[in-house]
Amino acid sequence: MTMGPKTLILTFVIVCASVYAIYKSFKSPLWGLALMLFLTSYSAFIERLIPAQIPYAFLCDAYCAALFYVIVMVNPKPHAGKSISSILILFLAYIFIEIFNVNSTSLMGSFWVFVRTYLARYLFFYICLNVLDNYKDTKTFLRMLFIIILGTGFYALKQKYLGFYGFEMVQFWGEGARTNILKQLEPGGGVGYLYRVFSTYSDATACGYSLGIGALIGTALCFISESKKETTFYLLGSATLLWALVFPVSRAAYVFLVLAMIILTALINLRYFAVTLISLVIIFLAVNMSDNPSAMLAKAITSPTEDASFGVRMENRRAMESTLWTLLGHGLGSGGTTGQKFGRELGIDLATIPRPSDSLWVLMLYEVGIIGTLLFALLYMTGLIKSLHNYCAARVKKVKIIMALPVAIICSSFLFWYTQGTYFMYFYCALLAIVANFKKIEKSVITQGD
Repeated sequence: MTMGPKTLILTFVIVCASVYAIYKSFKSPLWGLALMLFLTSYSAFIERLIPAQIPYAFLCDAYCAALFYVIVMVNPKPHAGKSISSILILFLAYIFIEIFNVNSTSLMGSFWVFVRTYLARYLFFYICLNVLDNYKDTKTFLRMLFIIILGTGFYALKQKYLGFYGFEMVQFWGEGARTNILKQLEPGGGVGYLYRVFSTYSDATACGYSLGIGALIGTALCFISESKKETTFYLLGSATLLWALVFPVSRAAYVFLVLAMIILTALINLRYFAVTLISLVIIFLAVNMSDNPSAMLAKAITSPTEDASFGVRMENRRAMESTLWTLLGHGLGSGGTTGQKFGRELGIDLATIPRPSDSLWVLMLYEVGIIGTLLFALLYMTGLIKSLHNYCAARVKKVKIIMALPVAIICSSFLFWYTQGTYFMYFYCALLAIVANFKKIEKSVITQGD
């Protein structure tokens, strides 16, 4: 694609900023982690902005591999969290074996999915394990992540109230048109249309999920902030994210946030837990009494069987049932968006790819079978149990609050993954690393006064 003068100038500016950011990230590993998560949050936006034939996702993975070499290989540290690390290695070993699955239609396609979807992303766990080994850096990392997601929240509000840029309309009316425009019956029998925003992400569901995670991080940071100004910033930032979360219109993200917020506030402070419950009851009553299209769509949460989109998902899952419950699955990329989007390039037979069920659990079962799905569930169940154990064992209140965060997010994600396939693997790897480094993080507070 030929780029105009403005695009060329913008590309030059982005390249210069990227070179400086990469240089700084190698000098400061913490900035490297933040840049990695920034790229995962904004790469879809950059791809829309500069629609050249540039493998953005591949460059992100290559950068992650370079970080792994510089941070882990060059400066190795004794690692904590051997239980999580052992299960992760076992899971990756099994996924590698899946490359040679006899049911797979493409060896090269399976290898590419293994490298891109699993290996490159789980390297990030070991990078975080090396860097997030004290309270100060862990809090700074969460603060950076909150600011990154807050930026996407502001952009979601921009899309809602000021509209979309021309280069975003390609995404809006293109592949995403089926989900970006929702048809909704209005009171009196009329038909209305609801436009979903997707901010800097690939789709509206990913946007809503990320905004929910940001609001949870902001809530936790409110309780460990050391000044009133800092607390006010996190409070207003979290409120902004909750405001922005309305407009992606992702019911799965709403359920995820509500459940996670209930768990988080219950673990932090019972008084705030009561406030959260009262607020949710008020919101529930307001939604049920409202005739607003967004509110009417949200009502479908309580009656999913009457919802057309839920019915389509269940129909797609029923079509997969006869081939779903196998030990080894059908091969990497055989049932996911990777296979659907890059099937021809990867040599995957498109006729063998089922229609999307929008469920990570169904996707895992179809691709890697019962064994792979159990190992995946075991990895995050171990993270959940360890984070709950860390929460109970923590002697320092602010460390206890940080450990409450993975309990709330991982527990709610198990339900979210039943309804959606969105999965921010880089973020979850960072979360597992924080859980694994619990003793080091608390020790840094006690001995160094972080």
